[in-house]
Amino acid sequence: MHSIRAMALALLIASFGSLCALSAAGADTERSLSPNQVASSDGVWSLAPTSNAPAVDCSPGPLPKWSVRDSKRNRLLVMMADATTTSLQSLDLGTYAWSTIVPAGTPPTNWSGEAVVYDPTGDQVLFFGGNASGGLINQIWALQLTGPPQWVQVVASGDAPTPRQGAGAVLDTRRNRMIVGGGTSNDGGMTDVWALDLPETQWSQLFPSGTPAQLHGTAVYDELSDRIIQCNESSPISILSLGDSPAWSTAPGPGVTHGLKPCYEGARNRIIGIEGAELYSSFRYWACDLATFAWTELHPSGALPVIAKSTSALVLCFDPSHNLLVEFGEIGYTGLGFCQRSNATYLWSFGAPDVSVDPNPSQPGRSALLTIQPSPGGATQTISFRIASTDVPRMLEIYSVDGRRVWQASLVGRASGLQTLSWNGRAVSGRRVQAGVYLARLVSNRGTSTQRFVRR
Repeated sequence: MHSIRAMALALLIASFGSLCALSAAGADTERSLSPNQVASSDGVWSLAPTSNAPAVDCSPGPLPKWSVRDSKRNRLLVMMADATTTSLQSLDLGTYAWSTIVPAGTPPTNWSGEAVVYDPTGDQVLFFGGNASGGLINQIWALQLTGPPQWVQVVASGDAPTPRQGAGAVLDTRRNRMIVGGGTSNDGGMTDVWALDLPETQWSQLFPSGTPAQLHGTAVYDELSDRIIQCNESSPISILSLGDSPAWSTAPGPGVTHGLKPCYEGARNRIIGIEGAELYSSFRYWACDLATFAWTELHPSGALPVIAKSTSALVLCFDPSHNLLVEFGEIGYTGLGFCQRSNATYLWSFGAPDVSVDPNPSQPGRSALLTIQPSPGGATQTISFRIASTDVPRMLEIYSVDGRRVWQASLVGRASGLQTLSWNGRAVSGRRVQAGVYLARLVSNRGTSTQRFVRR
C-alpha cells in the first residue's frame, strides 16, 4: 500500500510575549498571563489572530454560558452572560473575526442550566429546560438562524420530561432527533432518557437496559458507533448505545479529578479533552480511542493556553473542516485571590489524518472502495463500495488534497455487500467545492480504504 500524508493545515501563529487580561470590568487587578511552552508531537497550540473578541471576566462575568458550532456557516456561536445581561457572539472559523448577533424575540428571563444542541437540518439551535426566574422549566426553545435570527418557543406533542436543569443533550444525526436525559429536578438527580423527534417535535421516552447513568452537559454523540458517551471524573465513563435496543454500559475513564471537557473528533475516531487544573498548575490534555477506550495523556507543543483552574466556563469546539480544536474563555485565580482572565482564542491543530490510497480494492474479505463515477465529474458522482460480512461500516468521507474533510456520511447500520452513495459536490456547509483532485475514504472497524477522484 502506498501511503501519503495530506499536507498539514497551515498554522495561524501570532507571536506575543504575554497575554493581558482584556476585560477591566469589576474591581479585580489585571494580571499578565504568560503561555507555557511544551515540546511534543501531540498537536500544536497557537494563538488565533482574532478581532473584536468579547470581554471575559471572573464572576459575575461576562462569562461563556453555552456554545455550539454552526456548521452551515462555519462559525462558533457563544452566549456570553453576566448577572443581568446576555450577548450572543459569533466567531468566524475561517477569519477568526468576532461579531455580535442580536436576535429578535424574547427567551426566558434569568435563564440558566438549559441543555443545548445545534440542529443543522432545521438551521436552528435547540434548548430544553433549565432554571428561569427561579423555577425549573421543561420548555423547548429554538434560536432560528434562517434569515434574521430569532427566538421562538417550540410546542411539542407527547408527554414531556420533568422540568429540570443541567440535563445532557445531543443531536442523534442518524434519526434526526434530540436526545435529552439526566440533570436535576426538584426531586433530585435524574437518570431518565427522552427523544424529541425532529421536525415533528414529538416527545417519547426511551427505556435503555442496563444500569442507568446520569447525563449532563459534557455528553457527546459518537456518530460512527451510534452512541452517547458521558465522560465522568474519577469514575468510569458511561455509554448509551442508541440502536434498536438502547442499552447502558461503561468503559474505563481517564481518572481525572478536576473536570474533563470533551470534544468528539470523528476523523480519528476519538474524544479529545481538557482537564481542569490545581492552583498554579496547567491544564492536562487527553485523548480516548473510541475503538478500544484506551486513554492517552497528550503533550501538545506551541503557545499553550494560559494557566487556569476550571473548565466549567471554557468554550471548546472541534472544527472538522480545519482539523483543529478552538478554545476560548479562560478564567483562573492566583493564591492571593487575583482573578486571571483572557479573551484570547487558541487553536489546537492536529493536521490532516493519514490517508492511504488502496492499490487493490478488490481483495476478498475486506471492506473497500471500488469506483467513483464519473471521474472527472461535474454533477453528481456515485461512490461504489463493498462491506465485508465480517466488518462493521462507520463512515464515508471526502477530503481535499490539503487534508480538509469537506463531506461525510454515516454508514452505521448498512448491510454487508455492494453499496453505493451519491455526492453532489457540495461541502457540509452547502457550498459547492472547487474543481480538483479529491480523496474518498471508507472507514470501518477493520481499517480504511481510499481512492482518488476528480471534480471538474
